[in-house]
Parts: sequence; C-alpha cells; structure tokens
Amino acid sequence: MAARILEQLGARLRASLFSFLELSPSEERQARLKRAVDDLRARLGRLIAERRLLEQEAESAALEADALAGKADAAISLGRDDLARAVVRASARRSERGDALEAELRAIAIEATALEDELRAL
Repeated sequence: MAARILEQLGARLRASLFSFLELSPSEERQARLKRAVDDLRARLGRLIAERRLLEQEAESAALEADALAGKADAAISLGRDDLARAVVRASARRSERGDALEAELRAIAIEATALEDELRAL
C-alpha cells in the first residue's frame, strides 16, 4: 500500500513538474528544474539521516531485548518466576518496538528508492 501511495505521489510530482516546465521560458525552466532536483536531493538526504537514526534505535532495542532475555533466565534460575514473567513482558515490548522500527525502515527504503528514481528521471 505504501509503495502504491509513493508511486502516485511520484507521478503527481512529475506531472506538476513537467507542467511547470512546459509553460516556462527556458531559463526559468532550468531554474525550476534545478530547484526540483535540489528539493528531491534534500528530501533524500533527510530520509537517509532518518534511516540511520532508526537503524541505531532498532539495534538498541534488539540489544535490550537480548539483555532482558538473559535477565529472565537469571530470574528463573533464582526461582523468581514473577520477576521472570515481568522481564519476558518487557522483552516482548522491546521486540515489538524493534519490529515496528523494521517496518519503518522498509517504508523509508521504498520512499528513498522512489526519490532516487525521480532524480534519475529528471
């Protein structure tokens, strides 16, 4: 669904861009095209930065989930089943957060690919 939305957004962006280009004198057309390319590059740069932050957060969530799993094992070995259950629940929340971050990363990758395609088309 996200890919389809991005494709539609890209098609609309191209249509708008080319309608401006067809109606403008050549110098203005070149300036508008340069601004459009610069805007796409800036958006791509922001996506790359956001992707890096999400990757770091996903890695941190995975490490925390692993650490919590070790704590659950320690709690079980000490006979603290109540504590182990609490740790397992916390670990599950961390794992869910990691899954959500992975989904966000996939969406960013799709959007970045669409922007790169737009830049190549221009």
